[in-house]
Amino acid sequence: MRLSATMVILGSLAAGCRSPVMAEGGLEVLPGSVDMGRVDTTRLEPTVTGLTLSNAGLLPVKLVGVEFSGEGSEWLDVRSLTDRQLPPGQVLDLELRLGTLPEGVETGWYEVWATVEFDVSDRVGGGCAPSVSPVDSRPTFEVPITFTVVDACDADGDGYASLQCGGDDCDDDDDAVYPGAVERCNGVDDDC
Repeated sequence: MRLSATMVILGSLAAGCRSPVMAEGGLEVLPGSVDMGRVDTTRLEPTVTGLTLSNAGLLPVKLVGVEFSGEGSEWLDVRSLTDRQLPPGQVLDLELRLGTLPEGVETGWYEVWATVEFDVSDRVGGGCAPSVSPVDSRPTFEVPITFTVVDACDADGDGYASLQCGGDDCDDDDDAVYPGAVERCNGVDDDC
């Protein structure tokens, strides 16, 4: 089953790539997509990965916020937002956390999008009351976050439970290895 949600970071649209996404003014998000891997339905600790925001521009920027939307978005949150200011030439590391999954969650591949919003203000003038130029903007980036929810007893999804769960799948990390599989000449016990 394929479900989707949305994460947006202000600036431009990233189309599921691993390369950085850069907006006008030097804002950059790395990586351009995040794969949180396989997530076991019974894991107790959150799955954590990072997202780096970089300001290669000339203006300071402020992180306004991060929003997740769509099905599965309630399982994600962002940590490490202690400093929301991003001066020119600096980076800000965000911690993306996939929390505990609800009981009965469906297994399958999920694609979640996050919206990260920045405020870029080009302040000109001097003295105690600088004026704000028309360059004010709120760039956004769209970064896909994917993960696969797997059954704790059948992590590889081949239909056979692992030995730890009382089943007879001798390698629950490989969906080509299970009782009754075709034995190949590959140095692996394909049929357990």
